[in-house]
Amino acid sequence: MFDVAIANHLLYHVSDRRRAISELHRVLNPGELLLTATNGAYHLIELAKLVQRFDPSYMNVRGAESFGLENGAAQLSEFFSEVEYLPFDSNILVTEVERLLHILYCEKGNDSSYGHFDSPWLNRSVRITWVSLP
Repeated sequence: MFDVAIANHLLYHVSDRRRAISELHRVLNPGELLLTATNGAYHLIELAKLVQRFDPSYMNVRGAESFGLENGAAQLSEFFSEVEYLPFDSNILVTEVERLLHILYCEKGNDSSYGHFDSPWLNRSVRITWVSLP
């Protein structure tokens, strides 16, 4: 049994989420803590819109739709009597093309097929100052 369990950016990857949450509840000592983190429906939406301007085939995979800010609490409250939402201000300012590319390549579903989004290409195509808004 555990005093704390952590599931950061994990539960939206689980196919049988109800069972996973049930197991998390089962392995916790009574009254102890489960910490979860997830994304909202508009996670990195500005990046997807920017890239789609240059490559309409770019797919922005929305991983957190199954367990996100909009529906995660309801799923947790089926097993936990107390669920508290703690907002985290995760707005970012990206001013360097290389950092933007890193975010693009790290997004779920993106791979080397987006190699044409190299730094010189983006530098020629657009000057970027990008802010994620709530």
